Amino acid sequence: MDNNNLDVHLGKMVRQKIGERGITVSEFARRINCSRNNAYNILNRQFIDIPLLNRISIALDYNFFKHFTT
Repeated sequence: MDNNNLDVHLGKMVRQKIGERGITVSEFARRINCSRNNAYNILNRQFIDIPLLNRISIALDYNFFKHFTT
């Protein structure tokens, strides 16, 4: 993915990492301390605020911010 691409869909990226990690959405929700329904809502968002994206990055051991740095 291009580091300067502002057309990324963060929810789709998070969903992909969840699949790669082999965890369920319920487990993902537990790791970021939210409900399962809220986790599904996050996966449908194109944009995710910085504090939440930081929690997700820690929970999935992946730096999503690298897609926005040069």
